[in-house]
Amino acid sequence: MLKLEIISIGTAYPAWIKDALSEYQKRLGNQCKLSLKEIPIVKNNKKGNSSEKKLEEGNRIESFIDRSSYIVAMDQKGSQWTSESLAKKLVAWSLSKSKFQFLIGGPEGLSSAVLDRSDIIWSLSKLTLPHALARLVLLEQLYRAFMINNKHPYHR
Repeated sequence: MLKLEIISIGTAYPAWIKDALSEYQKRLGNQCKLSLKEIPIVKNNKKGNSSEKKLEEGNRIESFIDRSSYIVAMDQKGSQWTSESLAKKLVAWSLSKSKFQFLIGGPEGLSSAVLDRSDIIWSLSKLTLPHALARLVLLEQLYRAFMINNKHPYHR
């Protein structure tokens, strides 16, 4: 069974996001082993700036990266895919790896070090999404990809 891990900066989400995340976690439970890793946002300090914050959050993310995994960085500069192409990519990636890690940065984005360590960079949209919503869209698209591969009518 494939292992999917979503590693994201941020821990405070509205109740409706938590409920929706729970629903997709439950749905994905039959398809893969899913884990969500939440890393607290680096607090602003008077001396720090956004690049230092991004670097520290990047260091925190890197501490959870498993080099035997296929690493997918979520970033607005990445490639955009259709749901069908994501489904095909999951099949192709699973031929060489059994664990995938999806990385979502904080408000400043992912550090260049994290982007450089990634196998691929994926953009969910050209739109700027709140991180909680990006996480939800990611889970829904992963679920949809599994349904496409299983020829389930969820995706029409």
